[in-house]
Amino acid sequence: MKPETLDFLKSRGYTEDYIKKDGVFEVEGESHWFENLELKDQAGYIAWPVRSMAGTLIGIQTRSIEEKKYRWKQSETTHHLPICFGSADDFTSLWSTGEAVIAEGAFDRLAIKMAFPERCVIARLSKGAANQLAVFLARYCHTLWLAFDGDAPGLQATEKTEKRLAPKMNVNVLTIPASDPSKLLEKKGLTETRKIYQKQFDTMGGW
Repeated sequence: MKPETLDFLKSRGYTEDYIKKDGVFEVEGESHWFENLELKDQAGYIAWPVRSMAGTLIGIQTRSIEEKKYRWKQSETTHHLPICFGSADDFTSLWSTGEAVIAEGAFDRLAIKMAFPERCVIARLSKGAANQLAVFLARYCHTLWLAFDGDAPGLQATEKTEKRLAPKMNVNVLTIPASDPSKLLEKKGLTETRKIYQKQFDTMGGW
């Protein structure tokens, strides 16, 4: 991984340990193979492998440092849709507790995960897989916290998700005193960020 790529990841909260846990890597060259997937014309892009709960590669999400625009490469060996991003530890926690926090993207997920490494924190990936995500959460989750962005799309996603899942589980909306979880971590630091969330978890019940 080039120094500038590593510096960017660290500026967004990633440590070398979390880079390893999430499997984040840099696309090398114009044609880069990762397991059974070829990534073309994305040299220098940051890449997040997305796996099923069984560990099977579903696909890879990528983005450049300069542009906040994500790309998705689906594995041809699976019919699963890219419903959420999380580590094996997240899924293990979900199975054992039935509780999860869901954020909008990988960096926002990381900002919460760093404060609560022992908990299930996942990120939405594909808007087109909303139905599959709802089914997944309804099957494995009894308590859910929504930590979407505070902009118009984030508020809309919060409202839609809460309305859809509230009949099936306990859905809570986290108040984030910043535009998104990543900015909150940058603004308040890890210790204060954990306090902000923990107070809400305690008030709403769970964790």
